Amino acid sequence: MMPTNVALRLQRADLAFNTGDTNTAASDLEEARKIDPTNLDAALFQTFIAIQQKDYPKALKMVDAILQRNENNVQALTYKGTILMEMKDDEKAVAVFNKAVKIEPNNMAAIQNRAIVNLRAGHLNSAREDYETLFAAYPKSYQVHYGLAEIASKKKENEEAIKNYELYLKYAPTNTVGEIAEERKTVERRLKELKANK
Repeated sequence: MMPTNVALRLQRADLAFNTGDTNTAASDLEEARKIDPTNLDAALFQTFIAIQQKDYPKALKMVDAILQRNENNVQALTYKGTILMEMKDDEKAVAVFNKAVKIEPNNMAAIQNRAIVNLRAGHLNSAREDYETLFAAYPKSYQVHYGLAEIASKKKENEEAIKNYELYLKYAPTNTVGEIAEERKTVERRLKELKANK
C-alpha cells in the first residue's frame, strides 16, 4: 500500500535514496509534492537529488522556486551557490554563498564552497580567509590543507605550500582510487617540485 501522508512519503524517499534507489526516491518526493505542493522538505530533497544527478538546470529551477517563497532559506541558498559553482558561474556563486554565510555565519558547507570558488577565480585572499576559518574548525581536513597549499603555491609562499601539501598527504585517505588517488599523485608531484626548488 502506498502512503498518502507527506511524512511517510519523505521517509520512504529518504530510505530509497540511501539504498541507491533514486527513482523511487524521486517518485515519492513527487507524490509528496502533489499532496502538499508547499512542503519545503520535499522541495529541498528534490533539489538535492537533482544536484546529485548533475542536472543543474533542473536543480536551479527548483531552488529558485524555493527561494521565491523564502529568500533567506540558508539550505536553499547553499544549494543554489553549489549549483552555480558547478555551472562555473563563480561570481554569482560567491554572492549567493555570501548571503548564506551572512545569515548563518557557521555554515561550513557555504564557507567551503565559497573558498573553492574564490580559489578557482583567483581571489586568493578571500579564499585564504575561508580556508583559515575551515582550518580552525577542521584542522585535520585534507581538503582544507589542499586549498591552503594551492593558495600558498600561487602566492609563491613555498614553505607554506610545502607544509600544507605534507599535511594533505598525512590526512588524505591512502587506500583510494579515482579522484582522491589522482589528487594524491598531483600533490606528491607538486611537493617534489617545490622541494627541488628550495
